[in-house]
Amino acid sequence: MPTRASKSTNDLGLMTAAERKEVETFRKAARKVTREATRSRESAIQFLIDAGIFGKNGKPKKYFRAS
Repeated sequence: MPTRASKSTNDLGLMTAAERKEVETFRKAARKVTREATRSRESAIQFLIDAGIFGKNGKPKKYFRAS
């Protein structure tokens, strides 16, 4: 007769099958965005502008500049 584990997967800090599926879905979406954003220099700059990291002039905003 199989014995039952004394702790659940959550108690052990392990992911459930649903959580693993959610992480894999996120990873695929992140890869797709990265591929599209890095397709060309222009698309990369536009992505950074849309994300608020670069200003409309195509240069990093003050907060993101190296000092």
